[in-house]
Amino acid sequence: MRRIESWDRIWLAVGRPDIQYQAADGADDMARDLQLTLEEWTLLSNCERPTSLRDLCRASKIRDFEICRLVWALLTLGILKRVPAVP
Repeated sequence: MRRIESWDRIWLAVGRPDIQYQAADGADDMARDLQLTLEEWTLLSNCERPTSLRDLCRASKIRDFEICRLVWALLTLGILKRVPAVP
């Protein structure tokens, strides 16, 4: 996924900026072998509680594109999960 350069593909996968994500149970153990950078680990730790994609982008030094691509990868691997919207 790190080689995907299409915003459209990534945007379809991660959704709107207000969608919230949270780390799955055991996320640290699952991510241990991924060779994440310090900034990527920080992003993952920011998801210990439900956090919007918008807030993840605001809190990180990583480019928004890279954040969205990382969120997509972590979703696909089951390390992150979408938090259902409260009606």
